[in-house]
Amino acid sequence: MKVYRVVRKWVDKRWVEGIGYKSLVAAAMLPLLLIPVLGRWWLAPAIAIAAIWTIFVGWRGSRIARANDAHYDRKTKWMLSKDYHSTESAAKTSWKRKRKKH
Repeated sequence: MKVYRVVRKWVDKRWVEGIGYKSLVAAAMLPLLLIPVLGRWWLAPAIAIAAIWTIFVGWRGSRIARANDAHYDRKTKWMLSKDYHSTESAAKTSWKRKRKKH
């Protein structure tokens, strides 16, 4: 579990930095770069590792985005001018719009 927490913190830090997502994409490509060195047998495991990493990074990014939206709805909009007090986060607005369609 300790390794998971270290990796999760590293991924979260890269997402928050803004342009740090490039290092996350590069990390997904590392197993693929080893294919010429290790041979064709490494193709399937490399693709599996890259896919799992990409899914994990996407999941963490969506969690951070939801947390940021919730923070906006709870605190940030109240620090802005009164014009913004009746607004919602973009994610919440999108969710309501989808909910009305169904």
